[in-house]
Amino acid sequence: MRHESVHMFLGLFIGMILPVLFPGREAAHAQAKVHVQATAKDPVGSHLVYYLRENLRASRGMELVLAENDAIVNIRVVTIDPDDAGHRTMYSVVWTIKQFDRNAHIYYTSAVGFWSVQRARECAGQLTAQTDSLVADLQRLLREWLRSP
Repeated sequence: MRHESVHMFLGLFIGMILPVLFPGREAAHAQAKVHVQATAKDPVGSHLVYYLRENLRASRGMELVLAENDAIVNIRVVTIDPDDAGHRTMYSVVWTIKQFDRNAHIYYTSAVGFWSVQRARECAGQLTAQTDSLVADLQRLLREWLRSP
């Protein structure tokens, strides 16, 4: 699926569910509830997930929630140490958006990477920025929907 198609699909999806999700106009500026589900048994991966969660806690635009069902955006992180040496990690991250009529999640995007222990905080910062961008897109679509006749 091309990137433009994803945004078109997301726009249609948002237009259908936003009246149910956000009956008030203040939701266009509210914090988005985000959940992080992680399988990170290696030390560097654990640090990466820790920094990601701390970034989300500190965010003004996002609220880290403990339960997946409470979140609009879910981040699924899987890490593995390729050497079993504790110096680096390989990761896969998938972002999904909650589909309320089926209590399921729709795939939005994903990323894979390879980071050393010294750069785990930087990596978490990049993943946080990607999440913030997704949330900003959702909020922009909501504001457009609220302005439409």
